[in-house]
Amino acid sequence: MFDRATHVTANGEGTVELARKYGRDDVVFIPNGVDPERFDSSSAASGRPRVGYIGKLGKRIDDELVVSTVRALPDVDFVIAGPVLDGNLDEQLGGLPNVTMPGDVHYDDVPDLMRTFDVGWVPHRVGEGEVGGDVIKTYEYRAAGLPVLATPFSGVTQRGLSDVHVIEGAGHVSWLQDAVAAGPRVPRALTPVPTDATWRTKVETMVGLLQG
Repeated sequence: MFDRATHVTANGEGTVELARKYGRDDVVFIPNGVDPERFDSSSAASGRPRVGYIGKLGKRIDDELVVSTVRALPDVDFVIAGPVLDGNLDEQLGGLPNVTMPGDVHYDDVPDLMRTFDVGWVPHRVGEGEVGGDVIKTYEYRAAGLPVLATPFSGVTQRGLSDVHVIEGAGHVSWLQDAVAAGPRVPRALTPVPTDATWRTKVETMVGLLQG
């Protein structure tokens, strides 16, 4: 594929290095993005504080971090949405009263679900088990006005997004405790998504390559 392709693009630093390994020093780095207009930054959260994750539940999720955090914060509700691809996270969380797992959520319904969150969570593995790539949900959480709590996986601090709090997993419980200390609602962070983080800009770059 690398030998035959006219152009090569990559959405993560790890894939850029892979392309270069196979001789494609012309690889173009195009991280993921978001259509901000699809998301509503007004809050529909109610009841207890609500931390949400939406995405595939597979090897890149730090199961131990998720379970330990949910157990440590019984007064915070967690929504862990997405298809379980491997592992048994659903079984580990199944008996805990403060977690809901609605399964796979159609993309058209994601914006409404995010409105019910107070914090967008990205509990991904770092180092061993980290799969690289670029996490689309980080962009979508921000388009929905959610403050984001993430582990320090590759590239997370280099996407130009505001209000993305990057903390080692051991600090997630204390960060969430501080975030909800003033009341059940965590204020929205309404800084607009940068233009260069939108899908429109990504498409324009891709079309430019094809027309060049």
